[in-house]
Amino acid sequence: MNQVQANKKRHELESKERAIYDYKQAQMLAYAFNSPKKMPAPEKMYPILDDNKKQEQVVSQERIYTQEEMLKEQALFRMTAEGAKRALRMKNKES
Repeated sequence: MNQVQANKKRHELESKERAIYDYKQAQMLAYAFNSPKKMPAPEKMYPILDDNKKQEQVVSQERIYTQEEMLKEQALFRMTAEGAKRALRMKNKES
């Protein structure tokens, strides 16, 4: 049931997004036809174009993990998960 609701919500968001882009495209066509000199930059009409540049910079600045660091993180995660399982089993035995 939750998956159906999630799919419906995703479809609604995609439809709204498509409508906004269609409207903005119509505005840009009107500018291009009537007064091309006043036509705004694509980044102004479609802010996502500007955000991608910022995201690319953020991704390039993120730390890249080595294989050894990833294995250490996995081992730590497994130990934590095993400890949580043990604690849950102990709690269930007490009840």
